[in-house]
Amino acid sequence: MEPAEGDPAGPALPAPTVDHDAAPTGPVAVPTTAARSNGHRAPAATAGVVTGRVTTTDGSPVVATLTATDSGGHQIGRTRTDADGGFTLPARPGSALLIATAPGHAPRAETLTIGVGGTRHDVVLEPTGRSARTPVAGS
Repeated sequence: MEPAEGDPAGPALPAPTVDHDAAPTGPVAVPTTAARSNGHRAPAATAGVVTGRVTTTDGSPVVATLTATDSGGHQIGRTRTDADGGFTLPARPGSALLIATAPGHAPRAETLTIGVGGTRHDVVLEPTGRSARTPVAGS
């Protein structure tokens, strides 16, 4: 239907169409990761990351699993250490609970703040005196 003469809306325009297969015409931000020499992947520049080392009280390295959770208890990151106890844990910036576990060691939970530019946090685990294969009552 044509608008009435003098109608400020002017002539009707066709509905816009979107070509989902077309290449973007402007700059597009794409997060990238790069492999590091230790095999860990570096997170995108806007992500937080925790780096550190897990050792025993005498300084020996521990192969451990590290899990970061937010204040609601949701997992925001998880990694394992390398043979030297070193780790890189990509996680959202903010307050987090970092939990370190390893066979033959008591688990440890520590609160930390993960910064956008990265946070260094070392963890010391106490040996339990039990081997990794010692059964635990009730398990």
